[in-house]
Parts: sequence; structure tokens; C-alpha cells
Amino acid sequence: MEFLTSVPIITRCLLAINVSIHVLVFLTSWPIDSFTMSPWFVLYRGEYYRVMSSVFLHAGILHLFMNMSTLIAIGPSLEHHFGSLKMLLITLWTILLGGIFFVFIVW
Repeated sequence: MEFLTSVPIITRCLLAINVSIHVLVFLTSWPIDSFTMSPWFVLYRGEYYRVMSSVFLHAGILHLFMNMSTLIAIGPSLEHHFGSLKMLLITLWTILLGGIFFVFIVW
């Protein structure tokens, strides 16, 4: 894991959060359908947290591996280009707008 020392902090944190949540779900058998994206639950039950929580859930180990490989491949260059704070804000803003867009497209 020595190569991770060259990965910037926000990219590393996103990687750790995603992997930790996947391991936690796997070990505890959490009901992930309580956190996945459901436009109906977002709009009619007011479960707005689903817009953010759904991006940290993965359908399996291959899905997690592919997403984290992509994060490691492009995250550092984006973080070096924009800076750590901007990278974090861009990531959060993208998650929020993407989730809202998905809710209204599917609705």
C-alpha cells in the first residue's frame, strides 16, 4: 500500500470511505436498500439523505473495485489541478446535483 502515500488526501479519504462502507455492509449485513437511491422515497417520504448515501454503496466487490480503480486513476490529477478543498467541493456538488437530476429524470 506504499503507492497510496502519493495519493492526495481527499482522494485517499474518498477511497477509505467507500471501502469502509462496503466492508461494513458486508460484515454486518446492513439493509442497504435503506440507503440506496429511490426517487419515490426522496420525494414522497422526504428521505433526502439517499441522494448522498447512495453513491457510497456498491453492488459488489467488482463494482467497488472498478469505481475505486477509476478514483485512483483520475482523482490525484484532479486534486492536484484544483486543490484539495476545491476537489472536495466539486465532488460533493457533483454528487448532490447528479442525485437531484436522477430523482427528477426518473420521477
